Amino acid sequence: MKNIHILYNDKNQIMNDCFIHQLYKTLCLKYSKVNHVSLDDLKNCNLSVPGKNDKVLILIKLRDWKTNIPFIAKHFKKCQIFFYDQDPWEAYHDNCVARNAYKHVFSILNVKKFLITSSWWCNYIKKKENVPTGFVRMGVLPSLCDVGPSFSERQHNLGFQGLIHEHREQFFKRLKKKKIFVKIFPRVHFKKFLQQIHNLKIFIYNENESISINRKKHSIQGLWGKCLTVAARGCLVIRNLDDAAESYNINELPSIFTFKNEKEIPNIVKRIDSLSLNQINKIRKDTVNKLKLRNDWNTILEALESG
Repeated sequence: MKNIHILYNDKNQIMNDCFIHQLYKTLCLKYSKVNHVSLDDLKNCNLSVPGKNDKVLILIKLRDWKTNIPFIAKHFKKCQIFFYDQDPWEAYHDNCVARNAYKHVFSILNVKKFLITSSWWCNYIKKKENVPTGFVRMGVLPSLCDVGPSFSERQHNLGFQGLIHEHREQFFKRLKKKKIFVKIFPRVHFKKFLQQIHNLKIFIYNENESISINRKKHSIQGLWGKCLTVAARGCLVIRNLDDAAESYNINELPSIFTFKNEKEIPNIVKRIDSLSLNQINKIRKDTVNKLKLRNDWNTILEALESG
């Protein structure tokens, strides 16, 4: 493929945001040259200005879109501009940090397409703001897909690793009342996370009621990247089903068990317990192989090339 320009916050974002890093590696593998432009480069005019037919992928965080639009508009006037957003709810929930960002950006820039990692939010934003959007999947690089130790060799049965937001804390408390005990592991760097979940049998979480819109609790309708990452490391996953799941083809990944209502969870746990080790290891292996073959990051390349 031809060259592409990427605009990002800073080196820390490229190296330490686990999803941006995987996207970046995908771009480097597929494009002849990736021209790097940080926000500092942009503000200091330290960049090669893209040409008329050049593609620019904006990776900066949604919260930084509005404040940096003047600099983007100055240097990226004639090229094809794509914005990538893996946290679109941050422009809409009650405590969001980027309200009206989509409408503001599109009123100033000739954006080719906003690439959004939730099909639900992709459709919502397109309808609400009348802007061009496209759904793309977050994924797992094939090199990170590793079924790891067998199920019986893993030390911890049911667990979660990451930040314990209020909605997650309440979820785990409700499970405890049902005699379902979840071991909580602290958030760690991505490489260590990948290592540590190789010691976990079942990863469980729930993104229902994770945000409020007009003071009403809503599902976040996304964050499937976390689910895919864990499944790609040979864990079984239990999480809520939302309206974005179908677009990620979750039903073709047998090690991911979804629930519409928390009341279903005890039966899901019993169902898993009833499976033989051979059955469990088979669905783990089938899921890892499917994710490796899919390499969902390629959906972004397809979106960039199709325009």
